[in-house]
Amino acid sequence: MLRGAIRAGLALWAIAAASPVPASARELTRGEAVARALEENPEIQSLRAEVDAARATLNAARIPFRFNPQAEGAVGPRRSPEGRTLDFEVGVSQELEVAGQPVHRAAAARAALSAAEARLAARRADLSAQVRAAFGALQAAEQRVRLAAEARELAEDALRAAEERYRAGEAARIEVNTARAEVGRSARDMAHTQREQAAALAELKLLLALPPDEDLNTAGDLAPAPGAPAPRLEDLLAQATTRADLAAARAERDAALAGRRLAAAEGAPNPTVGVTYGQEEGATTVQAGLTLPLPLFDRNQTGRGEARARATQAELALATAERRVQQEVRLALARYQAAVAAAQAFGDEVLSALEENLRIVNEAYRAGEIDFLQLLLVRRETLEGQRAWIDALEELNRAQAELDRAIGRTE
Repeated sequence: MLRGAIRAGLALWAIAAASPVPASARELTRGEAVARALEENPEIQSLRAEVDAARATLNAARIPFRFNPQAEGAVGPRRSPEGRTLDFEVGVSQELEVAGQPVHRAAAARAALSAAEARLAARRADLSAQVRAAFGALQAAEQRVRLAAEARELAEDALRAAEERYRAGEAARIEVNTARAEVGRSARDMAHTQREQAAALAELKLLLALPPDEDLNTAGDLAPAPGAPAPRLEDLLAQATTRADLAAARAERDAALAGRRLAAAEGAPNPTVGVTYGQEEGATTVQAGLTLPLPLFDRNQTGRGEARARATQAELALATAERRVQQEVRLALARYQAAVAAAQAFGDEVLSALEENLRIVNEAYRAGEIDFLQLLLVRRETLEGQRAWIDALEELNRAQAELDRAIGRTE
């Protein structure tokens, strides 16, 4: 039924455009628009930079020693009864982490990188849905402009017919005046739909990072491809468990847990080992040294407390995200099912009847079989029905985009 409604709806849209299409205008399909946004959108580029930064942090965490070795030396003269000598001492020392800090630090960095990559993937899914909804809104706006152009042409045609009938003495002056007022109303509607089209175009250009003055036209149909099976809630909920934002929340939880382990390990003292070489009174000395801090006061209490709090917050955020995703899927499915039902209400018979009514009523008015008020009533009802069909398709497009976003699908 929906397939036939789509065919009939597309036939209704085969009307003259409101203004000529610039020859230099860029023409994009929905898929091309999504691909461009995923490549050029500033938010996506910013998140890619975050991924690069997280990767750099992981590379730094993999270095075996966190602290650089230290070199020290001393030199000076020595005076003694035997004479004067020059004593010197040079040494090198290295602070060591012996409580597993490097392992925990690398684990936290790996989880942070996974979280950054998942946030990028989540934003890609959100942006894909935004672009598809905005693209559909622009297509719907274009169709409303064309419909308004048709309405204006019909109003002007009705005015001409009313004037002909008035000159022939078959109509009152009030019909001409009403017809002229209807032309003005249709011109106002035309201007309104053009403003809506301009707003929808600006929103899409913003998502695609296109210059404001670049011409853009959509290609393809607003109506979805027919024949798709009805989605099942169980399947959608299962798909949603792999959503990128959930993966990001899990990775952030893992990073917080690794950070808590790292904070605990950093409370342990780091020994410093070293070796010195020197000469004193002509004698050569080689010594090994060990320095061990005594953790009597500072045992990283602040760091451990903050890490525990971050781990608790990450656990709560993950649980909240899981509940939110489940609810989003249910709401998105309900919206999609309602949109499908609304679109299916415009079956072949409804759309064909609207088109036929418009043709019959214009012929009947010219033949003098009905008065202008009857013509106006039927014409307005017909145009409202056509607008409702466009609205239904736009809502179906938005509902499909939202459902895809809810399960994490990126076109």
